[in-house]
Amino acid sequence: MPTEHEYKYLLDMDIAGTLSRYPQSVIRQGYLSTSDSMDLRVRHSILKDGRDEWRLTFKQKVVERKIEIEQVISSRDGMDLWEIAVSKLKKVRHYVENEDRRDNTVWEIDLFYNHNVGDLYFAMAELELPEGSPPPEELPDFLQKFLLFKVPLTDDRFLNKRLGDMGYAKNLYKEIRGTNYGHSHEEEKEESI
Repeated sequence: MPTEHEYKYLLDMDIAGTLSRYPQSVIRQGYLSTSDSMDLRVRHSILKDGRDEWRLTFKQKVVERKIEIEQVISSRDGMDLWEIAVSKLKKVRHYVENEDRRDNTVWEIDLFYNHNVGDLYFAMAELELPEGSPPPEELPDFLQKFLLFKVPLTDDRFLNKRLGDMGYAKNLYKEIRGTNYGHSHEEEKEESI
């Protein structure tokens, strides 16, 4: 079974203005069942090539790893499950190839939006690597200037099932911005003036 092994990075939301040239997909997801160690979710994606896809994903934390099983499902099943899902979220995922590395690494930049209004409320980068791989030594330049916080692998505050709660996500963002985890790029601009 595949093991989820991804590194996450909280980003300043100003990164949204720099991503228009990169391929994107629009993702809506909701949860059918959750616990501290398990998730069952349904996801609808309009993929970067324009295709429409529904997936059912099961994730279970077992000892030190998270097992992830994912299956494409029919539109009918997806829409029926969507009706009963909770903790729904909407995000736009941008796919950015890392030009600084020779391994064809693709960064996923997720911009979380309010369902009803469309306001951006959270931005995060993810890099999925094979199990046991260390985090990248350096972030690519396009991310480095927007970096607010490198999320430890064990930090469950940044799980999508939690970030779908806009109030929770906004408070987490404010908490991290208010700590000494690093400067935002706006602070760097002010310091250089």
